[in-house]
Amino acid sequence: AVGPSLAVGVSAAVRRARLRRRRRRRAAAPIAGLHRRDPFVGEISSRLERFALSRRDLALSGNGSEPASGGEVVAVLGEQLDREVGVELGDTPLALVGPGAADAGRALVTTLLARTNPATVQVVAVGDVLPAGPSFPGLQRFDDLQTALTLLDDELDRRRRDRSASISGTAPMSEPLLVLATSGVPDALSEQFSALIREGAGLGVTVVGVGCQLDGTETLTLQPGAVVRSTGAGRLDPLAGTRLFTLSPGATAELLDLLCAARTDEERSLPEAEDEPFPLLPSAGPPPIEVRLLGGYQIEANGKEIRSGLRAKARELLAFYLLHPEGTTLDVATEALWPEADPGRGSEWFWTALGNLRTTLRRATGTKELRIIERDGDRYRVEPVFGVDLWEFQAALPRRTGANPSDPEWAAALESAAELYGGELLAGVDWAWVEVPRDDLRRRAVDVLVSLAATRLVGGDARSALDALSRAVEIDPVAEQLYRRIMRLHAKQSRPHEVEATFRRLEARLGELDLEPTPESKKLVDELCGAASG
Repeated sequence: AVGPSLAVGVSAAVRRARLRRRRRRRAAAPIAGLHRRDPFVGEISSRLERFALSRRDLALSGNGSEPASGGEVVAVLGEQLDREVGVELGDTPLALVGPGAADAGRALVTTLLARTNPATVQVVAVGDVLPAGPSFPGLQRFDDLQTALTLLDDELDRRRRDRSASISGTAPMSEPLLVLATSGVPDALSEQFSALIREGAGLGVTVVGVGCQLDGTETLTLQPGAVVRSTGAGRLDPLAGTRLFTLSPGATAELLDLLCAARTDEERSLPEAEDEPFPLLPSAGPPPIEVRLLGGYQIEANGKEIRSGLRAKARELLAFYLLHPEGTTLDVATEALWPEADPGRGSEWFWTALGNLRTTLRRATGTKELRIIERDGDRYRVEPVFGVDLWEFQAALPRRTGANPSDPEWAAALESAAELYGGELLAGVDWAWVEVPRDDLRRRAVDVLVSLAATRLVGGDARSALDALSRAVEIDPVAEQLYRRIMRLHAKQSRPHEVEATFRRLEARLGELDLEPTPESKKLVDELCGAASG
């Protein structure tokens, strides 16, 4: 059981990890299909992301990346009367003991990492407090406490010097809170550890003990179910009866892996994702309803846009099923569209939205018996009464790879697909289930344009090839390989100034997202400009 604060932090990490993946992505041969569930994000992360968008208002503070009001770092512990509760960690060295302490400690530390940034909080985890994995900005791991204490002692000395300099007016004083998380202290290190607790209080260093009683800390004693039975200090008395959040080792490992992907450019060892097929529904003549999903969302019946009568959830339900022409079960639809629903309520909301959708579209088309979304076995699926720009784009995409770039039919297919991609899927909406197919379609459109540029180059048309790559950059302005292709093309045409200008545009685009070009891009621009000057 975890809380909205962790969900919000995980949602932000998912977006950041996807952004870094887009930045590193390399073009492949274009092919029809559509990923609707992110193959690089685990099941727990996906569920938390969907939950976060619907229950953001319940998180203890902010947007998952800032400390609580007043600048104090709040450690989210659990829930009491359906509300998140926590403690200001900088003032409260804390120990958790009793049944479930290990699971509660993992949840506390993971939530702290997810909802803050390294400039605010840095965690030093010792031993088995967290499952094995890499360090990343915000998290340092140590196998033994002695090594961690030595590092923190050195850090305390530096902070003392900086504090003295700050008081004398020669240096600023702004440091992240350092949190040492450990599952025990050997007797030989108890004195050094106690000194750390005493001296760290005024220098932004604190301790979380997991499953162990520690001198100098305030203790929460847990009973089965991770419910606080008693507290070790008066200031924590209100936490009695609080049910602490918990995370298993496997769930913690998945979430920490996600945070690592969001904060570093390290490649993750993941299986190659297979394309999901996108079935094309048969057409029996001009469809009475036209829907635009690429570049915006617009529904027309008999040539007139439907602007009223259709509720927001009915519009979302239609878009969801147009992206799933093969159909889905009721459970899959309700989990995607109503992740916040209590058991049983999701199906009620589904039928309410579907009823409004049917009534509005039948009225707009003047066909009382028009079939919109119907049951087929254990699935619901759209009927072939729609003309959808996304379906047209999918129909234009190649069904196989390995085509010859000089083949006129291949070039014509690419030209058609490029023209049919009208823009970002459902631009302007923030439905959680949209983000994965939106990113996937963006990738496929870029693949089309990169292949189109290659066919144009084979035909000797460098200018048109550059136009195709420039449009690809407009579609995905953070994909570095596109800028590198453009730089190489400018270099072949002896345009060193354009090479450098392209790199500067890349720097500016990434700078808006607090990212920098990779060493690969920096090396390339140096080589191309150096070759031109030589």
